[in-house]
Formats: sequence, structure tokens, C-alpha cells
Amino acid sequence: MAPRRVPSTLEGRKDISRGLAKGLENRDIATSIGVTNRSCLREIARYGGRKAYREWKADAAARESRSRPKGPKIDTI
Repeated sequence: MAPRRVPSTLEGRKDISRGLAKGLENRDIATSIGVTNRSCLREIARYGGRKAYREWKADAAARESRSRPKGPKIDTI
């Protein structure tokens, strides 16, 4: 059965950070937190990569991205 796709949480981000610190592969980290390998890879790449990923920075950036007002896409053209 394929892992389900769920939004990242602070706890999931902590697990990603711990896995990176231990030198685990992306697929092993993804399996341990129950997300797809691709989702885990995107999360790590989006918030600093394997060397710079920090769960608190990733969580703060995601929270900021969710909270800012977004207008209709048609208004940006």
C-alpha cells in the first residue's frame, strides 16, 4: 500500500530533521513519517536542502505561506 499524502506538521518536520542528522536516505525518512518519498524530497528541497534543513525554519516559512492573503489568479495577469 502506498503511503498517504498528508500536510507536513511540526512533528513530521522534526522527524525529517532527525533523519537528516542521522544520515538516512529520503525514502527511509518518508517511510518513517508515513508520506510519499516525493513529498519528503520536496519538503527538504523547499526548506534548505539536506545540509540546511531546520524544522523550525520550515514550519515558520510554511505558516507564513499559508497565512498571507492570496488574491484570485486572474488578478495577477
